[in-house]
Amino acid sequence: MNIPEEIEAILLHIAAMDEQLKVLRSSIRTVEIDVTLDVVGAKDDRGKPVLGNEKLREAAIAKTLADDERYANLAREVSTVEQERLKFQAKLERLRMEFRLHVLDCEQRNALSALRVADSIYFARTTNGSFKPFAIEPEIELPF
Repeated sequence: MNIPEEIEAILLHIAAMDEQLKVLRSSIRTVEIDVTLDVVGAKDDRGKPVLGNEKLREAAIAKTLADDERYANLAREVSTVEQERLKFQAKLERLRMEFRLHVLDCEQRNALSALRVADSIYFARTTNGSFKPFAIEPEIELPF
């Protein structure tokens, strides 16, 4: 039973993925800023902004980002890492539930063993030693 170690490994992997997502999102933000500065700073021959309307600037930024290959690659990579992270999160939840079930099973077995001991003591005292006790199982120890 190495569920605690598996849980720890998955948590560390999820933390690494979170860090990777942070770096990717930072890169995406850098591309967005670069494109925004290029579009907003675009001037005609007379030095006047090419796009004077805010809606036109927003549309130009969106179009430029949609056409930017680097931006598209970073967005795909973020999506891939997020999907992988969700899979690891689901695996983590499954392991946590398995561990809880294992702990409950151990507690139930220990409780049943304690009841058998109590029954054996009770019957030994009430029948003056003519009772043959149940086999007593050793307590289960958790691996941590």
